[in-house]
Amino acid sequence: MQEKEYPAIKSFMENYVLRANAESLSTTPVIEQKYNSQEHAVSQVRPWVRYWARFFDLFLFSFIVGFALAIIAPTILETSEVFLTFLIMQCWVFQESILLSTWGTTPGKWLFRIKVRDGSGKKLNLSSALGRSFSVWLKGFGLGIPLISFITLLTARSRLKKVGITTWDEQGGFVVTHYKIGAIRATVAVLIFIGVSLLAALPDTFEEQRSFSTAEQFQTQPEDFVKYQAKVFGVINVVAGDTIDIDIPDGKYAHTRIHLVGINTPETKNDETGTMHFGTEAAEFTKELALGKKVTVYLEEHRTRGYYGRLLAYVQLPDGRFLNEVLVAEGYAYADTQFHHSFYHKYQQLEAAARNQKKGLWQKTTFEQQLHGLVITGILYSENEPSAIIGRQAVHEGSRIFGATIVKINRESVEFEKNGQRWWQRVQETPAPYWQ
Repeated sequence: MQEKEYPAIKSFMENYVLRANAESLSTTPVIEQKYNSQEHAVSQVRPWVRYWARFFDLFLFSFIVGFALAIIAPTILETSEVFLTFLIMQCWVFQESILLSTWGTTPGKWLFRIKVRDGSGKKLNLSSALGRSFSVWLKGFGLGIPLISFITLLTARSRLKKVGITTWDEQGGFVVTHYKIGAIRATVAVLIFIGVSLLAALPDTFEEQRSFSTAEQFQTQPEDFVKYQAKVFGVINVVAGDTIDIDIPDGKYAHTRIHLVGINTPETKNDETGTMHFGTEAAEFTKELALGKKVTVYLEEHRTRGYYGRLLAYVQLPDGRFLNEVLVAEGYAYADTQFHHSFYHKYQQLEAAARNQKKGLWQKTTFEQQLHGLVITGILYSENEPSAIIGRQAVHEGSRIFGATIVKINRESVEFEKNGQRWWQRVQETPAPYWQ
């Protein structure tokens, strides 16, 4: 039987039915990718899961970068936190792109079970991954600028909830698939967050508590507050720029010796160092300001005495200024970075200003001043591989830091060498050379 052709029906099939089939076939991989598996029995619009996955990535990346910088270039960590955040986020754009194009995921996406693929279900190539990461950084995080970032995050979340896809994924033709996370992964995520947070806090914890294992161990005597706090005394002697005697008995002594807390001036009377550069000038400056004057004494709540029994205090001059602060601001003293105190950051800023203006001892940089950063904060001693902590950097025998070489690490001291000169320095000792 001969088949008859019906032009109208044929035209309808070609123009509508076949075209519809072709379009449905082109979208089938995406549909199957989203819904074929029972694991996808979760909402595919999960802005908070995506946020925490990205936060986890940035958090972990920041910790790794910070740890590396603390070892390689610790001074960079002293820059603005806003600048560091901006820099780390920018670096993460490239790192994320590499991970997505090679491993097909990032630590955060893997942990929270998020998959990013192109329209054909394949891993993103480097170019596509880089474009997506830049778009997220720009349109999702507002280049890391605080207020703008908050606005872009809200905008992106609103669009995702309303449309079901972010701007960058829609424009790039990317498919984001969510899988069920499960209790185990959620627990692991929480534990990792806690663990990394504790590790990140260790340097600060060590810095706060390091005085308990040093030669310059501080202590608090409650009776000192009753005897000295906010009371006026006469200055009867100036021992050094940062050390004075006041006219009130202290135990078996006829006077009380005060070390000005938060600062260090060059030595004037030391059997090992002799008179250091600008030590005499610092002592004379203190005599001019305080000797024979009535001063008011203020104490730190958490420590009042040093290892040598000296009273640790802020001394207010008759004109209202604090002697501690004036000495640093005028370039006669260093800001003491060994221990935290109420004006820790202020004194560092004052020292930096004096140094920039070439005031006092900063008029000519000396070998001693170059070693100002060589403060030993701890020693981890072992017979095979002893190490020391200088600032926040771990060093070993043979290491070089601030131009000095670590020659020998003992249980209680470290031997340094620089420019052919050697000296021993104990933990938390005044950062100046002690010649052999």
